[in-house]
Amino acid sequence: MKHLKTLVVLVAAWLFVQPAFAQKGKITAAQLSLQDGKVMDAKKEIDAALQDAEVQKMVKAWSTKGDVYAQIYETKLFYAQNPNCLFEAKDAYMKAFELELNPKKQKDYSTPLSNVSGYLFNEGFDRFNNKKYDEAYKHFEASRKVNEFLLSKSLISSLDTNTIFATAMAGTNANKIDEIIPLLEQLVGMNYNNPAVYETLAQVYEMKNEKAKLAEVIKKGMAKYPGNKNLQIYELNATLDSDDFQASIDKFEKAVATDPKNSSILFNLGVLYDKAGNLDKAKEAYEKAIAIKPDYGDAHFNLGVMFFNKGVEINKKMNAEDDLKKYDALKKERDALFAIALPSLEKAYQTDPKNPDYKQNLKKVYASMNMLDKAKALSEE
Repeated sequence: MKHLKTLVVLVAAWLFVQPAFAQKGKITAAQLSLQDGKVMDAKKEIDAALQDAEVQKMVKAWSTKGDVYAQIYETKLFYAQNPNCLFEAKDAYMKAFELELNPKKQKDYSTPLSNVSGYLFNEGFDRFNNKKYDEAYKHFEASRKVNEFLLSKSLISSLDTNTIFATAMAGTNANKIDEIIPLLEQLVGMNYNNPAVYETLAQVYEMKNEKAKLAEVIKKGMAKYPGNKNLQIYELNATLDSDDFQASIDKFEKAVATDPKNSSILFNLGVLYDKAGNLDKAKEAYEKAIAIKPDYGDAHFNLGVMFFNKGVEINKKMNAEDDLKKYDALKKERDALFAIALPSLEKAYQTDPKNPDYKQNLKKVYASMNMLDKAKALSEE
């Protein structure tokens, strides 16, 4: 009877471990299928094996999965049906590395992980060229993560800055602004040789109104690329809020001399002269901008508003004047200014009838010039 009881216990133990052995057998089956070129059979076997919690603790299981999923990509035949295979391979190899306790064997993952990183980069590049920026960012970011992982494990000696750059550019186009700021800052810190890094980071800082950081990246960018026009524009734009109008005007005058056909620089020079109260110079700058870009709505608008506001100042003096002759003289001066303002504001409105500022200010001029029918017609549009 004692022998019988022992046999029952042994049978129970065998029945208990049999499923685990079966799952481990699937790993071997997956490897054999892969050797025979039956990649989808291998996928089925390894996926089934990794359903078992005990198998999930095995280095062999994850390394096999990495090989299988990498092979799905490499054969190309089943890639379209398995678009995430490279991401799966990446995660599997990393998991195998973490489970592997032998440092010498850990080094074996350098090549397969580097291969997967390269595949991810190539797929990201293809998507970027096809303007699929979200997908491109996802692939570049995964490639970058592999590169970062390999460096952290001392399997490579340096970061791949091109992958960081590609991730940042794709992320910019995918509007992942917060995600790409650290990457751009990292590239600046690494003295990466591409002006787009400095231009993009300047654009982001300007958008976020981070003036100190903007000034710093412009300074670094201009030192590295002194002739870069985009960085010059950011530098000039940063001066527009300065109270030192003359210093800002001097910078824009130099910029105009360097790039006389740049309508934006001329427009902003007009803004500065306008702020400084030099109407003649402002008018000259605005008109030059318009000559280059005839449909420059803001240039037409600013030119018109400048003369209209001057007319409003005269109107205040006129209404406070008791002497009839002086009143008439001021009225004549006011009307002349309104007449100068009118065609510019009309032109601005024509460039963009939906712009509320263009419309409202044109109505004010019509009303001020007693052109009530036109003011009414504008209100009804």
